[in-house]
Amino acid sequence: MLERLFIRDFGLIAKTELTLSGGFTVFTGETGAGKSMLIDALSLALGSRAGNGFIRSGAEQATIEATFSVPTPHPTLKKLAEAAIELEDDGTLTLRRVVGADGKTRCFANGIKITQAQMQELGEELADIHGQHDHQMLLRATAHPDLLDRFGRLGEARKAVKTTYSAWRSAVSELEALKTRAAERDREAELLNAYVTELTALNPQAGEEATLAEERQRLMAGEQLVEAFEGVRQALSGDVDVVSQLGRAERALGHVAAKGGADIEKLAERLSEVSMLVADVVADIEHAASSCEPDPQRLEQVEERLYALRDCARKHATTPDALPEMLATLTRQADQLAHVEENMAKLEVAVTTARSAFDAACAALTKGRDKAAKTLKGEVEAVLARLKMPDARFEARLSPLPAEAYTATGAERVEFYVATNPGSPFAPLVKAASGGEVSRLMLALKVVFYQSMPPMTLVFDEIDTGVGGAVAEAVGLCMADIAKHHQVFAITHQPQVAARGAGHVRISKAVAAGATATSVAALAGDDRLDEIARMLSGAEVTKAAREAAASLLGAHG
Repeated sequence: MLERLFIRDFGLIAKTELTLSGGFTVFTGETGAGKSMLIDALSLALGSRAGNGFIRSGAEQATIEATFSVPTPHPTLKKLAEAAIELEDDGTLTLRRVVGADGKTRCFANGIKITQAQMQELGEELADIHGQHDHQMLLRATAHPDLLDRFGRLGEARKAVKTTYSAWRSAVSELEALKTRAAERDREAELLNAYVTELTALNPQAGEEATLAEERQRLMAGEQLVEAFEGVRQALSGDVDVVSQLGRAERALGHVAAKGGADIEKLAERLSEVSMLVADVVADIEHAASSCEPDPQRLEQVEERLYALRDCARKHATTPDALPEMLATLTRQADQLAHVEENMAKLEVAVTTARSAFDAACAALTKGRDKAAKTLKGEVEAVLARLKMPDARFEARLSPLPAEAYTATGAERVEFYVATNPGSPFAPLVKAASGGEVSRLMLALKVVFYQSMPPMTLVFDEIDTGVGGAVAEAVGLCMADIAKHHQVFAITHQPQVAARGAGHVRISKAVAAGATATSVAALAGDDRLDEIARMLSGAEVTKAAREAAASLLGAHG
């Protein structure tokens, strides 16, 4: 329930704050007074799109706050939990929208910044605004399945249809793809087998490219390395054998080391270490030199292998190191293709099973829709009779679709039909009803639909335009009935509707100090009487108008 609406610098409203109660509240005022501004402001607080055209002249920004009390349980609570937003201690939620002069907006829920999309999701659970042109939705046949399913509480059945349809179509797509592959199987199998044969013969190994590249580099530098190693060997073991000389020096010093004290012994040890180290280096140099003998034949083999690996990798748009995995993948695909008939048979069973599940889900949804349509017919016609359309007949027709036209919403077309005059045949709603009749049909559907929905705030923006007298009286009565389960606001020019309200707010416009401003005031007693009298008689409120207004209020009091 909307408890408070605060508006600052919005349109012609400088500042206003409304404290609202449950039940049925009417908003009245002369044409152009600014009644639509209240709806626009509330719409912004509920997440509708904004622009800088909303900001009051001379102001930097507009601010709207809407405070709702949220009962437990309520669908809003789930969305709040998903956004990590908590209600205030008194169980309220305040949605605040700030619109800047640059058109940018900021959205908040209980002080926490949220996106416009999040605000819109919360707003859809809290309030529903019905304007003069909302009947266009009723005239769209594509909206009728949603309306019927919502009325019949067929959400789970509809979800099952959507899920099974998706599974069925997925299986069909997979089967069709396999059939396409099967049609090209011979060519594809030949190509796959050729690839597998080629890769198997190549027998690529992970890391082989790097190893070969390193060996190739070493073979290409073989002669240079041999020359370098020979130079080192000659320097160490040529005409002057460094190893032998170091050995003799080590032995010469070793004979006197024990007699020369600790320092001489250390020198002898160091000389011994140097002698062994040089001997090791000479041995390693000779080994390295022997392994680096030029080998043109091996170099040719390594280069051919490298070329083969890299060429094959380019062919498959991969790297040499990935070729072993490529071989495994192609082998697997070739095996699958060899067993395509077996796989196709399995998929055909899967398609049949999925289709059966979809058909069963559709049958359940159709059964639910058929039952809901019968109930909806009776309830809508009863409300239409109250709205002074006693001869109007209503149907939600289910027309079976051909199998190829099945969709995720079911196996039938749902469309509303009406016959508004005695003896006239049923016709699609979009063709059969006049503007005033569509407004009453919309209201009748709202009365029926909202009986089973969670409590929320409903706003009717001049949907009674074009009716009067007894019809307007009936419209007001229907709105009052909806208000037994929901909070209802109605912007109206009809005194019969205004008299039905438990609360009454007047919107007026005045010029002061060269500026135009809209003001909002709650009415009671004589003020309310005068307002309804004005609605009955026009600018000049007569005694007769006051008496008629008193009669209306007394009749509904």
